[in-house]
Amino acid sequence: MNNIAISKGAFSSQEDYTQSANTLFHFMNKFTFLKLALKKKALFPRYCVEDIQYLGLKIQEKEFQEIAVLQKCFCDIPLHKIAANFNCEFSSDSLIRIAEIDEAKCPIVNSHPDCYGEYAVGFSKKWGEQHDLQPIHYLNSTSPYTRDFVHHFLEIYERENLDEIIASDILQRLSLIKPLRGKMKRIFDINGERVELEFNKNFHDEQEWRFIPDLREINKLNAERDYTIDPILANLRAREYHKEYINSQSLEIQKEENNVLWLKYNYSEIKYIIVPSQQSRIDLIEFIMSLEDSNFVDPNDTLLERYVLISKIMVLDDIRKDW
Repeated sequence: MNNIAISKGAFSSQEDYTQSANTLFHFMNKFTFLKLALKKKALFPRYCVEDIQYLGLKIQEKEFQEIAVLQKCFCDIPLHKIAANFNCEFSSDSLIRIAEIDEAKCPIVNSHPDCYGEYAVGFSKKWGEQHDLQPIHYLNSTSPYTRDFVHHFLEIYERENLDEIIASDILQRLSLIKPLRGKMKRIFDINGERVELEFNKNFHDEQEWRFIPDLREINKLNAERDYTIDPILANLRAREYHKEYINSQSLEIQKEENNVLWLKYNYSEIKYIIVPSQQSRIDLIEFIMSLEDSNFVDPNDTLLERYVLISKIMVLDDIRKDW
């Protein structure tokens, strides 16, 4: 048989994406989050709750319905589809809650920014690849693949002496999976009242990529500190104040002493910054002009860099109308 020569550079011309976006967006729901990200030139991993009921995991008679994964998530959605609407199919409990407040103000349709926030930063996919971002794995809950995954997971977990390498692999796999479809909870403003509602969501439409902090770095920090950083928080409902606990643990990651876990960047690597309105655009321009000179490459001549950063601002209202 003839030897087949494989060129290591065979895919160098295919770095750009043609069927999907070339930008990865991270959305956030507060201006303060965007300002902090720009000030620190970093995105901070946070614990995000993931519904894993579809896996049917039961360990020692305990059913694991939710986990909180330490992560920073991005969407692989083309810019012209960022504001596309989808119909909201609310759970029966949420419909009852809506009827109690004001059914006429119910958000019938929603978009990605409606769910995750109207502020965003966008980076190239090449940047994402270079910074260890990973497309997540969407599971069909009824497929043999998913059933086998759960079977092997439980089989391994029940071993008395679980090898550290295997344990790390399990955590990585749990951190990077999601069902094709599932339930999602979000806070909505209905008639001036903030209400948590649950609705069905096609997660695959988000085309999610995730940054998961290196487990080796987490273990190194844990060996040096009095407290423990967990890559995954499990059995959340067992904690009386689990939401407050998750938030407090996320805030720990923002401390400077944990900056090895941050997703760092330079301003030149930002492709887009999205804000909701013209007023928020003005507010952001004022903030960028107030940033410390030391944040920029040449602290002695920062004006041009500030202008370039300002030029990357896009207004969501305009995207909705024009794209």
